[in-house]
Amino acid sequence: MEINYKFCAFVDILGFKNKMSNFDDALNYYKQYFSAYESFDKSHDKLLESVRETLEVSTGDSIEEKVESVVFSDSIILISSNWKAFLFRLSNISSLFMSYGFVFRGGIGFGKHYSEFDSNKTYIVSEGLVQAVEIESNFSVYPRIVISQLALEEVLKSAKSLYDVNNMFIQSEDNMWFINPFF
Repeated sequence: MEINYKFCAFVDILGFKNKMSNFDDALNYYKQYFSAYESFDKSHDKLLESVRETLEVSTGDSIEEKVESVVFSDSIILISSNWKAFLFRLSNISSLFMSYGFVFRGGIGFGKHYSEFDSNKTYIVSEGLVQAVEIESNFSVYPRIVISQLALEEVLKSAKSLYDVNNMFIQSEDNMWFINPFF
């Protein structure tokens, strides 16, 4: 059993519960959501390939490292130890969902993490995920993905310079830092 420190995000699509009053409407909404997410996966992979080809550079902290994802109901969980890849993917998800008209909110945490994925099951035990869910439900009052202080400190500690994170976050009037969906 391998335990690592990882970033975790929990993103919830808002309004899905209201759609459940009519199952057919909920199913159509859900199909649109999955279609948007599958479209995102394909376009994100193409974007990464384009960036690699344009730069023709491979670095140890590139945006192409693994970001694991789990999609269930109207929620997405993202997991990675690479903060650049993780934040790049979250920013792209935010931007895509807005363009498709989906309203969402979420949280980002950081901490000890264990997960096991295979075709039949998914196991996740994660301090970061607990933080992310708590942030989503208690602090992300508006449609945004808020980062915990612990996760933000880890990003700042790992960044080579403040320039690396300059455009990644926005600070709101309530002093919460959240993902800039356009960086």
